Amino acid sequence: MGREMLRGKRVIVTGASSGIGEQMAYHLARMGAHVLLTARTEAKLQKVTKVLCFQEASICSS
Repeated sequence: MGREMLRGKRVIVTGASSGIGEQMAYHLARMGAHVLLTARTEAKLQKVTKVLCFQEASICSS
């Protein structure tokens, strides 16, 4: 799968604050997707959001 395969696609990641959801968020962002993050724990989600912002990913968190 090429690095830019998901460029411009929109992806919703549930459970993005930890575990598989967190890792999928990082991976999908690296693949070029616009990532919408959701999770139950806002503090943990903010940590993931900061990491993705540092990587200049296109994200939306709620």
